Amino acid sequence: MDDVHVRFAATRLCVCVGPGGAGKTTVSAALALALGRSGRRVFLLTVDPARRLADALGVSLSDAGVEVPLPRGATGRVFAAMLETQTGWDAAIGRLAPDPARRQAILDNRVYQAFSRTLARSHAYVAMERLHEALEARDEAGQPRWDLVVLDTPPMMNALEILDAPAVLGRFVEARVVSAWIGRGASWQPGARAARTVLSMVMGAGLAGELAGFLEAFAPLREGFAGRSAAVRAALDAPSTTYVLVTGHAEAQLGDALHLRDELARRGRHVAGLVLNRAMPAPSRLDPDDGWDAGAARAWLATACEDADEADALLALLEARRARVAEERVAVRQAVERLGPSCPWVVCLPSEAEGPASPGALLALFERARRP
Repeated sequence: MDDVHVRFAATRLCVCVGPGGAGKTTVSAALALALGRSGRRVFLLTVDPARRLADALGVSLSDAGVEVPLPRGATGRVFAAMLETQTGWDAAIGRLAPDPARRQAILDNRVYQAFSRTLARSHAYVAMERLHEALEARDEAGQPRWDLVVLDTPPMMNALEILDAPAVLGRFVEARVVSAWIGRGASWQPGARAARTVLSMVMGAGLAGELAGFLEAFAPLREGFAGRSAAVRAALDAPSTTYVLVTGHAEAQLGDALHLRDELARRGRHVAGLVLNRAMPAPSRLDPDDGWDAGAARAWLATACEDADEADALLALLEARRARVAEERVAVRQAVERLGPSCPWVVCLPSEAEGPASPGALLALFERARRP
């Protein structure tokens, strides 16, 4: 991509989304490293439970984050972190609890422990909290610690769940919801009391009591969670947030990518850039439009090979390669026609870029932007 730092100059948050197996984490890392090299302070956060980012960067990651080495002469900095659900929840409770006793009461509660470790949406909620922390981090002078936050999301529907989490959590912590279970306010009506009685019969009085205890301990924290979820939702909707859709050109991936693009648009969030990964063979002398002369190739092979059979076999291999490249180009053009018109910019990355890569190699991925 030409001048990647200019293209992302006004971006405060970059959200990378896409179907599984498309190389989204590699692209996220490449963006963070390229922007760090150009002078920006970048925080790269992966909320994908898989450890692909650590593999791509060649570093050991944790929830706290670690600095990623940049090439000599780079003027920025890049920190990378991988969300850890339990660690993230404990840290969030520690930040929001009004006092140590309240914090410990929540941490020791069995309902909280089950929620923070195993509930399906727990990961999405704490991802929202971790993103808020990254966006609001300040340096010693009180200025934003990071110029840019790059968010690497899980594949497909899990990504939508994370992006929807601020609104969902905001509804959960509404006062009337919590009050209904802890017996406060006008919402503590006979219907709510009856529901709690039935829950006690199903769960057992002990566990139902722990649920009520958790909600009662959680009640003073709800304003903090509500405020933070609203802030993250605003950040996800802000003009300074850029959505990048990463996909391959295989039909299954394209279908998922189209659905993801449309779901984001339905939420008022539009994809700014399309990265068609592992989709464009690197330029070579075997490109279909390079003036290939089969007769000249046969004549040259006849002098280079020991016999005609070997020359014919090599020529057949070369022709097969050229046919595959031609098919690939058609598939890429069709993919761009389906996904590209709604995106201000499109990048096609070569097939040879697939697989784990060193940070140095990743920096080369965005040197050019081109529409095939």
